Amino acid sequence: MTWAEWEAAVFGDDGQRRQQIALYCERHRNKALQTSDWQDRIEKMPSVLRGKPVIKGTRISVELIVGYLAGGAWSEEDILANYPGVTPEDIEACRQFAATGEPLYAMSREEFEAAVFGDKAKPNQRKA
Repeated sequence: MTWAEWEAAVFGDDGQRRQQIALYCERHRNKALQTSDWQDRIEKMPSVLRGKPVIKGTRISVELIVGYLAGGAWSEEDILANYPGVTPEDIEACRQFAATGEPLYAMSREEFEAAVFGDKAKPNQRKA
């Protein structure tokens, strides 16, 4: 079984997966972290996983952590055991971030180029 087949079996299609994550996060929305706490722990940088929200200072995406928890694949203890750099506060920050409704996936090509190049001309465009 490939990773994609396993993921589809556990989480369903993309729409079902997003719905599961949204429901899971809604149930955990009123936890102890305040908005400023998750903002200190979650970052989106074009140079890291093409702009996916990640735990600050890592390449561990919010989508990965919340997906494991929402799908029931791993418990919080499993995540802490397998990712030694992740703390319980990081996991809660991932839940809080996902509960905001912001996208958990990578930036689109346009968003990526705007973040990297800003107002500069795109490298592959020729001036007329």
